[in-house]
Amino acid sequence: MVTWLDEWCDGMRLRRRQQLAQEGRQPDEYCRSDGLAGREATIKAFAEKSRRRDNGEGIPLPVAFLATLAPYFQALPDRQIKAFQLTPEFIAELEDAEPNLESVQQSRADLRGITSAYVDVPAGAVMLGDAVDLRAIFIETWTPGLYKPLPDGTTKVELLCFCAVVAPHGQYGWRHVLWLDDRSVIVADNHRPDDLDEEWARDMPLFDQLLEQAGVSQAQFLDDIERLVFLVLDRSRTHLAANVEPIPFMPLDHPRRRPGHGDAVGKRFSLFKVKRLTPRARINPVPPLEGHNEDPAADAERQFRPWRLGRRIVVSGHWRNQPVGKRGEGQIRRIWIDEHQKGPFDGLPLHPMARLVPVGDPGGEPLADPGRRGDKVE
Repeated sequence: MVTWLDEWCDGMRLRRRQQLAQEGRQPDEYCRSDGLAGREATIKAFAEKSRRRDNGEGIPLPVAFLATLAPYFQALPDRQIKAFQLTPEFIAELEDAEPNLESVQQSRADLRGITSAYVDVPAGAVMLGDAVDLRAIFIETWTPGLYKPLPDGTTKVELLCFCAVVAPHGQYGWRHVLWLDDRSVIVADNHRPDDLDEEWARDMPLFDQLLEQAGVSQAQFLDDIERLVFLVLDRSRTHLAANVEPIPFMPLDHPRRRPGHGDAVGKRFSLFKVKRLTPRARINPVPPLEGHNEDPAADAERQFRPWRLGRRIVVSGHWRNQPVGKRGEGQIRRIWIDEHQKGPFDGLPLHPMARLVPVGDPGGEPLADPGRRGDKVE
């Protein structure tokens, strides 16, 4: 699937099919179309959350979690949603970065004018220990009527509500935790109902157990999630810091999503408009001519020029998915590309790959790469 939200929609579709089968009923349109079962569940949960809140009742965690996803299934013309997908290369650049106070304040100001924000994390890109994946983060501004005053009672601060989704690496299923950024509310998915029909849900560790397996404390986890969110929002505002490109999108009502078209559409096209963040390629700066004052902005732009192939190479024959038909219809034709050369004609000459043998070991096996960490082969 393209994003975690798409995976979740597919899981909701399969769950509804199983429920109807157990009741002896035939599958309905919510089982056959991507996203319909998920949309129905989230909108019902949002209505239930609103009713309970108006009546002063408590809101169960499953209802609160589903209601968090509701904005992505409703068309709200007066509000916008920020949705980003991270790449491993982009995440690697953030590993040692820290958000400053100014950037955090700007990010909080940006979040006040939107319905929700979503950060999608591909499986394996952010690991907690060796067995747990971070998969998704959702952010909402807290209800205006629940502003919380500062200790001095003079200024009111709008709180942020975070929701993070984690999953056992390589397994189906996930757990989540919701919290306010002042830590006055922290609610984790640590409940396992006895009447669950899905075997994976009965056997999957609870949220606290997943953190324990990863060797990560809850406080450290919440801190790192908030840090990652503010860094992502900060980098997404700066075109010099990241490439922003839309991932393939196809709406729910597109004809190609009708039943009978197979799973290829769902695996290549997302139901949601999400922008992928990748780092801009850096190059060594070219010093300005002597006596010439270089514009700092132009010099910064030069630092992030896109990477270009410097010599000609041989590209092996391969299959490629070629878009056909009208733009936006998502029609794909699989074509074969013959072996060919690629690169600038005035670039470096084409050289075959050579295997180097260490000095003093003629004809022997090359030494192990000293830069490798461990002997595990992925």
